[in-house]
Amino acid sequence: MEMSASAALLAVRAAALAEQRSQDREVLALARLQKANGRGLAGQLSFAGRRLDLLPAARLLPHHRQSLDKLARARDFDAAYLAQQRRLIPFMLDIHRAYAERGRSPTLRPVAELGKQMLEAEARALAAAE
Repeated sequence: MEMSASAALLAVRAAALAEQRSQDREVLALARLQKANGRGLAGQLSFAGRRLDLLPAARLLPHHRQSLDKLARARDFDAAYLAQQRRLIPFMLDIHRAYAERGRSPTLRPVAELGKQMLEAEARALAAAE
C-alpha cells in the first residue's frame, strides 16, 4: 500500500515536471496519462484504505523523493524522465500484477488489478515515447 501510494505520487509529480519542461509530444502524452492514472490510483488506494483502516500517507518514500529530486535537476529532462519511467513502470507493474493475482486482501486486489491495467497502458505509452 505504501509503495503503491508513493509511486502514484511520484508519477503525478514527475508528470507535472514533464509538463513544464518537455516539448516532446510523446513524452507529454505519457506524462498526461501518468498524471491521470496516478491521481486515480491514489484515490482508489485511499478509498480502499479507509475500508481497511489503513490510509496511505500522502508523501514520497525516501527513494522516490531522491528520484524526483534527481529528475528536477536533470539537464536532459526527456532522457532522464524516460529512463526513470523505464525503471518505475515495469517494477510497479510487477507489484500490481502479483497482488491482483495473489494478494491477501479482497479489498485491495481490485485496486491492484486497476493499477495493473493503468501501468500496462503506461508501458505502451512509454514504448511510443522512445
